[in-house]
Amino acid sequence: MRAIGLEAADLTRRIDAVLALPEPPECRDELADERRRLLDGRLNVVVVGHFKRGKSTLLNALLGRRVLPTGVVPVTSVVTLVRAGAADGARVFLNNGQEERMPLDAIASCVAEKENPANEKGVERVEVEMAGTLLAPSIVLADTPGSGSAFLHNTETLKAWLGHIDAGIFVVSADPPVGAGELEFMGEVRDQAGEVVVVLNKTDRLDPGELDEALDYTRNAVEAVLGKDVVIVPCSAKQGLDRGWDGTGVDQVASWLQGLQKDRGKDVLLRGVARRVGRLLSHELAIADIEAAAAKRGSEELRDTLEHARVITGELETSKEEALAIFDRGCRLIMAQYDDASRTFLPDVTARLLDTLNAEADRLRGGRASVLRFKRELESTRDREALTLLRPFQREREAAVIEGFEALSGRTLGHVNRLVDEAFSRVAELLGVTVHRFDVTEGFTMESRLTYRMGLPRANLDYLLEGATFLLPPPLARRVFLRRQLKYLPRAMDLQMGRIRADLHQRLNETAISFRANLSRRAQEALSRIQTALQRSDDLVSGDRSRLAERMEALNGRREALSAAIETCRF
Repeated sequence: MRAIGLEAADLTRRIDAVLALPEPPECRDELADERRRLLDGRLNVVVVGHFKRGKSTLLNALLGRRVLPTGVVPVTSVVTLVRAGAADGARVFLNNGQEERMPLDAIASCVAEKENPANEKGVERVEVEMAGTLLAPSIVLADTPGSGSAFLHNTETLKAWLGHIDAGIFVVSADPPVGAGELEFMGEVRDQAGEVVVVLNKTDRLDPGELDEALDYTRNAVEAVLGKDVVIVPCSAKQGLDRGWDGTGVDQVASWLQGLQKDRGKDVLLRGVARRVGRLLSHELAIADIEAAAAKRGSEELRDTLEHARVITGELETSKEEALAIFDRGCRLIMAQYDDASRTFLPDVTARLLDTLNAEADRLRGGRASVLRFKRELESTRDREALTLLRPFQREREAAVIEGFEALSGRTLGHVNRLVDEAFSRVAELLGVTVHRFDVTEGFTMESRLTYRMGLPRANLDYLLEGATFLLPPPLARRVFLRRQLKYLPRAMDLQMGRIRADLHQRLNETAISFRANLSRRAQEALSRIQTALQRSDDLVSGDRSRLAERMEALNGRREALSAAIETCRF
């Protein structure tokens, strides 16, 4: 193999040749960024994994400071890049192109799910600079939103960032253990990253015997995806942050990171840039191949071929809409399944709560509680027990809705991808070329806005009647309060079940709307590559025939430059 420096120079030269083409490729900005990254030696180490595995806590432990927000629910909403700098500070880049500076202690307002729900502020990324860290200037650590979360409206951002991975720190946990979804995602990371270390986090929750069992289980599962040479580090990021690295596993992750930046970083960076450049240019070459194949045909033959190809893309659009109609019916079925479960659950849980209230009233009467205490404790028991009964149901049905939506959206994605692939293959067959397939991908989003309110809306007359009740003899007043609670409880439970349904329905509906829009957009992006090539082919033969040879020569030069660059990217 050639020396790494020569390989980097060769790849840079090939990129320059593509950028210097008379018609620069559509991906010229991405190519220029990869070229700068290669020259600057900027190595992207991306911390990835499912939600609530402790990614941000691990990064804070490595940095030695609580910089990134953490919490007991999915927190990270926006990709955050951390690099060494002369002083502490952060820059926020918005989707509209604007840039803002802010202190480190203010970044949670942009990257935390709670303070920036669904990224409503339109943050593209946050770049953090820190003084006095273990990071070399060439290393960029990226904290990403977790995969597999009901809060994952950022899955699209996360998936896009997979293309920027040079090396990855994949965080799993001992509790819960690594699951099938994580392993599948790990395979995606492996396809993008030149080197991956797996961190088995939260080992402080296990005793030594459980830790050995968790390590064996994780190693067997991970090796089936990544191979036998994968490094798995048992770790407690929380302890490493609270008391220092020694003996927590954070020290081993830091050693891996330091070894990467000192010994293997140049090679890993070169391969990462080559992979991304190769993918970008393969798409460009597919378009150029279609143009060249089309231009070799006579005008009439080409026009017939182009018309046939446009019919195919029109058929694809119709088939895609039919698939989305099936998707819509699937969403309605998901809510119908919720309604079936609710009808079974509500009478039973209401009866149980009525029994609990009667028992509590008997206890309070036996203790000769005052009327005010009787009322307050009865209401407190009602609220506490209602939440105890409702929350498991809400979580169970939420999980069922999420699982149902993921299965439905997965089937829809698979179907649309097959439709796109078939259309591409038919167009390629018409033109006699090989066309690279462009998979459509989309993420899942769900954010709860549910609040539990067991009390019923009350009018002024209700307050007057309640006040008058206190004037009654205590035994009678207690009976009145109890009777009122028992009378209105079924209605309150019905209202609460309605709130749960409305919350889930709103979340499902918002997710479905986003899914349909993004799926349509991504399918159109894939099709636009073919349509761009067809239009260029049409322009090529419809224009000045005397310049056809000249234009073909330029097109062949373009294909040669793209092919040479792609060949350089192969290791």
